[in-house]
Amino acid sequence: MSASLFIKRASLLLLLPLFYLSSVVLAQESLPFVEEAPPTKKIERSLENIKAGEKIYQKRCLPCHGVKGSSDGPAAVYLDPRPRDFTRGIFKIKTTLLDAPPTDEDHFRIVTRGIPGTAMPSWKTLLSEDERWQVIFYEQQTFFPEDRKDPSKRPAPIVIGAEPPMTPESIKKGDDLFHGKAGCFVCHGNGGKGDGPIATTMRDIWGNPQLPRNFTKSWQFKGGRDPKDIYTRMTTGIFASGMPSFATQLTDAERWDIAHFVRSIQKELKPVQSDIKPKKISGTISLDPNDPLWNSVDYADIPMSGQVTVPPRLQTPQIDLMTVKAVYNSKEVAFLLVWDDRRANTTHAEPPPPPVPGTEGYTTYPVLYPSENRPTGYRDAVAVQMAVKIPDSPELPHFVAGSQDKPVNLWYWKADLNEDPSVKTPVEMLISKGHKKPPVPTKIQNVMGKGVFKDGQWKAVLKRPLVSEDPTSITNIEPGKAIPIAFHAWDGNNGEVGTQMSISSWYFMVIEKEVPKEAYAYTLGMIILVIGLEFFVIKKVRSKKV
Repeated sequence: MSASLFIKRASLLLLLPLFYLSSVVLAQESLPFVEEAPPTKKIERSLENIKAGEKIYQKRCLPCHGVKGSSDGPAAVYLDPRPRDFTRGIFKIKTTLLDAPPTDEDHFRIVTRGIPGTAMPSWKTLLSEDERWQVIFYEQQTFFPEDRKDPSKRPAPIVIGAEPPMTPESIKKGDDLFHGKAGCFVCHGNGGKGDGPIATTMRDIWGNPQLPRNFTKSWQFKGGRDPKDIYTRMTTGIFASGMPSFATQLTDAERWDIAHFVRSIQKELKPVQSDIKPKKISGTISLDPNDPLWNSVDYADIPMSGQVTVPPRLQTPQIDLMTVKAVYNSKEVAFLLVWDDRRANTTHAEPPPPPVPGTEGYTTYPVLYPSENRPTGYRDAVAVQMAVKIPDSPELPHFVAGSQDKPVNLWYWKADLNEDPSVKTPVEMLISKGHKKPPVPTKIQNVMGKGVFKDGQWKAVLKRPLVSEDPTSITNIEPGKAIPIAFHAWDGNNGEVGTQMSISSWYFMVIEKEVPKEAYAYTLGMIILVIGLEFFVIKKVRSKKV
C-alpha cells in the first residue's frame, strides 16, 4: 500500500467518530440493540428513592418527556415517534397484554436497553442499577394515572414457554400463516418490508403516522429481533399502534412459527471491508437494474444516517441502508444502488424557500407535530457523490456537499424523470461547492441511469465514462487511484428534499490497475532463467563428485 493511500484511509477512520456523533444526536436508526441485562436486585420503592429519581429525571429525561411527563419536553416536537407520555401509563414494549400497564421489570428493561429506531437511548452505562430503579419509581409515582401506580394491582405478565426448534418446517408454516390466516402482509407487505397495501395510511391512537416494521432490517426491531421477542410482541400486541394481539387468534405454536419466519427474513449486513472495488467485465454495461450481469457482482452495505450537520437538517430519515454494487469495462464505470422504500414517489413539487434565520418559523430541524403539517409531494432520489479532485492530503472534502476549494460531483438520479420520455436520462451530473449554495449542472452531462421499483424496493443503475472531458469539474477516474465516494438518498414520502436527506460517510473507490502483459512475460522469463540456472548448478556439482 502506498504512503499516500495509507494516509487517506487513516484520515477517514479519524473522521468516522465525528460523523457518528453528529448524525445520531436525534436519529438513531442504526444503533445496536443492547443485550438483555436483568436487574441483579430491586431496591425499595421508598420516598427517599423516589426523591432521588426526581433529580435524575430532571437531568436526563425532562428534555424529551417534559416537566409533567406528558411528552411535551422541548425536544418532543422534533422526534418520531414522539416520547412516551407517562401520564397515560401506556407502554408499547412490554410483557402485559394490550393496554395493560407495564410491569416494573418492563420499565427497567426499556431504560436499560433503550429503543432502537427512536431517540430513547440505553442508560445502562450512564446510570447505575439503583439509579435506573429510582427514576422509574419517580416516573410511575409522579406521572402514572392513579389506577396504574400500585404495582400490586397491575395485571401479571404473559407466560412465555420454551421456544420450539427453528426448523425449515416451522419457517414454512410461519410463511403460510404470515400470508394467510394471520394476514401480516396487509401491513408488513409480501416480502416483510413494511410496504403492505395499508402501510402508509396507518395512524396511532393519537393520529400520528405509524409505519409498520420492515422485518428485513433486524436493527430496527424496537423490542428485540430474536424469535422470543417477536413471539412476545405477537402475543401482547403493541398498544396505541396498529399491531394487535394474536393471543386468541393464533395458537401458541402458530405464533412461534411466524416468529421463526420473521427471523429468517432478517438481512445480515455486509459492511465495506476496505475499499469499494468495481468488478471488471468485458461486455457492455446495461442500464437495466435487473440485468443478470449484476448477479455475479459482490456487494457492500453502506449505513446511512440523517443529515444533521448543516441546516436544514433531517433527524428522522427513512433510508438507513444502501446496498452498492459496482462494475467497469474499458470505457465506463457503473453502480447498482438498492434501497428499501415503502412507496415510490414519482412526482415532485419544488419546496418553498426556508424561513430566514431569526424570523418566526425558522428552525434547523423539521417540526413533526401536528403531523398533518409534515411536507409531502417530493420525489424519491439518490446520488453518488465523488470528490472532483483526488485529494493529495489527508483532508477530504466536506461530506455533505463539498466546499469552494474542494468541490464534489453528484450523480443525481430523480424518480420523477425515470419514466419521462421527453428527457434523455433521469440522472444529472452536478457540481457542488458547499451546502450554502445549491449544486449546479456541469457543462458536460456524461452520466446515464435508470431505476425500477418493486415490492418496497428501488434499484437504480448509474453509469458514466471513466475519462472526464473536463477534469476541472468532473472527476477523472484513473485506475489505481483512491477516489473519495459517498452516497445520498431522499424519501419523498418522508418530506426529504435538499439537505434534508440520508447520507453516508466517505469511502474510497479503487479501480485496480492492470498489470502490463510485458510484466507477465518478464516474470515468466525470470522463472525459466532461475530454473535453468538451478539445473546448471546441480549438473556441475554432480559432475565434480564423479
